[in-house]
Amino acid sequence: MKTPSPATLKTQLPLHTWSGILTSLLLLICFLAGSLSVYRDTLNRWATPPQIAHPYDPAQTAALIRATLVTHPEAARELTLHLHDHESAPLSWTDAHQQKHHAWLDADGQLHSRAVRDTPLGDLANLLHQTAGIPGTLGHEDIGLLLMGLVAILYTLALSSGLILYLPSLAANFLALRTDKSRRRAWLDSHNLLGITSLPFHLIIAATTVVFAFHDLIYDGMDTLLPEAQRMGGHAPARPGGEPVPPDLTRLKLPEELQTLAQKHRADYRADSITYRNLDRPALASAYQRGSVGGMHSAIHIANPYDGRERYTNLATDPYTTISDGYFHLHIGDYGGSIVRAAYFLLGIMGTALFYTGNLLWLDKRPPRRHKTAATLPAPRQSAHIMAALTLGISWGCIAGIAAAFLAANRITAFAEQSYYGDPVVYERHTPYQRLVITRWKDDTRLYLNGNLQFSSRDEARYHEALVLPAMQMARSPARVLILGGGDGLAAREVLKYPQVQSITLVDLDAEMTRTFASSATLTALNNGALNHPKLRVINADAAQWLETDRGAYDVIIIDLPDPSNFSLGKLYSVPMYRLVARHLASGGYIVVQSTSPYFAPNAYWSVVATLEAAGLYTAPYHVYVPSFGEWGFVLAGKRVAFPVPERFDVPTRYLTAATAAEMFRFPPDMARRDVKPNYLNTQILVHYFEEDWRDVQR
Repeated sequence: MKTPSPATLKTQLPLHTWSGILTSLLLLICFLAGSLSVYRDTLNRWATPPQIAHPYDPAQTAALIRATLVTHPEAARELTLHLHDHESAPLSWTDAHQQKHHAWLDADGQLHSRAVRDTPLGDLANLLHQTAGIPGTLGHEDIGLLLMGLVAILYTLALSSGLILYLPSLAANFLALRTDKSRRRAWLDSHNLLGITSLPFHLIIAATTVVFAFHDLIYDGMDTLLPEAQRMGGHAPARPGGEPVPPDLTRLKLPEELQTLAQKHRADYRADSITYRNLDRPALASAYQRGSVGGMHSAIHIANPYDGRERYTNLATDPYTTISDGYFHLHIGDYGGSIVRAAYFLLGIMGTALFYTGNLLWLDKRPPRRHKTAATLPAPRQSAHIMAALTLGISWGCIAGIAAAFLAANRITAFAEQSYYGDPVVYERHTPYQRLVITRWKDDTRLYLNGNLQFSSRDEARYHEALVLPAMQMARSPARVLILGGGDGLAAREVLKYPQVQSITLVDLDAEMTRTFASSATLTALNNGALNHPKLRVINADAAQWLETDRGAYDVIIIDLPDPSNFSLGKLYSVPMYRLVARHLASGGYIVVQSTSPYFAPNAYWSVVATLEAAGLYTAPYHVYVPSFGEWGFVLAGKRVAFPVPERFDVPTRYLTAATAAEMFRFPPDMARRDVKPNYLNTQILVHYFEEDWRDVQR
């Protein structure tokens, strides 16, 4: 093959050089990140803390979706069933605060959920791959993606001009790697070897990047060129959604039915996950199936989950789908299984090296600036200084940054958490039921469950003295005490102040919670080792289920459960639950219930009072001010109308006195009783009151 003519060299060499130089630094970032994003899901899985696995059970699907939507109505916006993918629970959703949750059913069909801490390391790599880390949007598009489309065009020019320049010498120098000649010769041989070897890959990536960056323009062109009959004929667009309505679960198509719809196009289709969106807006609702066909792992099918009308699928064989989806498969390399993915990873790394060596060649070739006086040594050009700094800084900075992200994946998430909580996080744990976080700043230790503050050590005595001591002081002989909830042991600490107490039974669902507060030196110092006291017995069980089987009677029953923020918790504040509790109340005994805030959530608070009364109990509502979370309410209940306000306390207190106790039972006009309904299982009105009250506070 002939050597390029002088005219060809004159035109193609500058084109190759400057198109390569102008694009190399951004391409270096995108190729390095892109090679990692080939294993995006693997990286996310590696960086995310391990969870207790709860595999998908097809027989439980309908019950799982129903229980999740009843307990967590916000999941109707988007919930995902994980059929065969890597998630450790069969269902997940993300709440309004962008907190991800997992949900599953136990052997008894009871719903459990937990907040999940994700470390999306693979998503970070994918973002860098798409935008080179350039922030901002232009309309509905990322500025970085649009810029990379322009870069891809210049990149194509660099490839084509390089091919014209170096193809004639391919036969002679393809495998030549002459390290003994000169540094520049070695760099040039390396650059040429990398470029020629990976040329088809680079052409594919360049072309598909242009398509992705300017997809609206390109797909509109395809719509014009291809007849409508060849463009997904018969697939129904989404109609206006209207106002939200309760999801119609009787009409909802389950995974087996949805996969059957997809298998009409490809019999070998297997869904890995199904995401249900807008279930509370039937006209807009969609079931997004993501799965695999053959070696391709981006097989998509979208349909309305109520009527089965197809919205989109890349499983079809029409020309439009074949072409549009072909771009995607070619770019991500999912058309040939693990071998092709590994090849894409290696080729991506080779591309990174190609841009690096190309810049070094340009820098080495730049002649120094000559001075008029011979006595003055030639000085490097300013452009070479700048490009050298950018090449080395961006190349090694990108590598170091991604490496640091790998090494500190969990620390990054921990830093984000610390920013959310404000104080340093000293302990965090995902339990099967909740996310437990403990922070500490100076002498203030705080407990958060699923992001919600449970106590601050600076003022928790106000809360726990108010919760426990009035009932203990009123009871004639508080020998046997039952605590429902209270896994932190702080209520038990107050109970143990009374020497006449013979036994305490503490029932808390979360074994990890009670274990932590029984073993940590910092936390046992707060509860005075209450959970390890010989008078106390810890039972890790669902409170309602345990009460059904227990035959004990108790002088004081303390209910210190989380607020009724969902239907699963709301059932623990229902008329049937309080009737069940009352069966375990000894003669002359008292029940006390933490009952949210009568100031911030007055309807919810007075609904708790009404619910206890509907269960056949007399009540004495009261409240206390706790600085860390404001005015808080409690309700005393019993089988007698007598509630003698204590005129003294026989145990040491930090806050309570006869005067403060008397004040607790008085309500000012802005917290006066409201005419609200009791909470029954078939209505769960308390949960609605709670959501509405706190929604008004948070606006």
